[in-house]
Amino acid sequence: RTFTTNDTMSFSGDLSSTIYSSIDGIFGVNLAGVFEKTIPFHINITASFQDLFNNISSPTLSLLAEVTDITEEGVFFQGIVSVENPNFFEMSLENFTTRVETENGDLVGELSPIQGTMISNGTSEFYLNGTLSYEALNAKILTIHIRGNAGVHLMGIDKVISLSTTAHLPIPEIKDLLFHNESLGITISLDMKLRLRGFLTTIGLALSNPSKIPLQAHDLLCSIYGLTGENKKIIAQEVMEPGIVEPTQQEYIETQLLIPYIKIFTSGTKKILPDWFVIKIDGNFSIAGVDQSIPVSIDATINPHLIRS
Repeated sequence: RTFTTNDTMSFSGDLSSTIYSSIDGIFGVNLAGVFEKTIPFHINITASFQDLFNNISSPTLSLLAEVTDITEEGVFFQGIVSVENPNFFEMSLENFTTRVETENGDLVGELSPIQGTMISNGTSEFYLNGTLSYEALNAKILTIHIRGNAGVHLMGIDKVISLSTTAHLPIPEIKDLLFHNESLGITISLDMKLRLRGFLTTIGLALSNPSKIPLQAHDLLCSIYGLTGENKKIIAQEVMEPGIVEPTQQEYIETQLLIPYIKIFTSGTKKILPDWFVIKIDGNFSIAGVDQSIPVSIDATINPHLIRS
């Protein structure tokens, strides 16, 4: 027959890595209901906590991370590190560092340190966050490196196990970070005046920036052409000056073109005037220091009958 029992021990003060205990009792021999003999016994037990920690299983790390926002300070990053501890005792996270690098090994961010205690026989989650530099948005691949130690410090036992994990972070598009559910506001305005040599045309571009980041408007090309059916005939083109649109502000950019009368009255295809005059502006918006850009294109149509009148 096997006898088992469970008990809980508590300790205080300086602890030894070895504990001693004993079991005392009496065996009795009973034959045919008649008590015959008793035998006392005493068993000494020696237990080493060192033996318990000789075969520590290494915890495993996993990471979920994403870029969630962009500010004037940089690109905001959040993540959850999950640590699975298969051991029957708690372990501590020690000296953990988190680095974010590009495919060229350039450091673009160091995140908040991870610290805390892993529960026994279970999974613990630890949150990290930080800010990446704008250069992170120029990378083809962002790699997150997490390194540190899992520590056991019990009963005079001090052991550490090195832990590390690597994960790749998708490069977000700046338009998704900047505008969320909003959009860049763009409006074209037109003013035409008669001059001796043609129409002095002032084309304005009103830009509204709903984001928290100053945006650069550049590579702006203004084109005016006649549209007859599907046929286009260029009347004039002009490169517009770049501009900066401050956060939640509006900026106005304009350019002037002197269009000779002959260009207007020969802009149709197989006729004098086209079906429509079209003003089209193409360009790009970007953040300073970021290679990514947001292409934009906007056009407006004008009825030629306005000129006849």
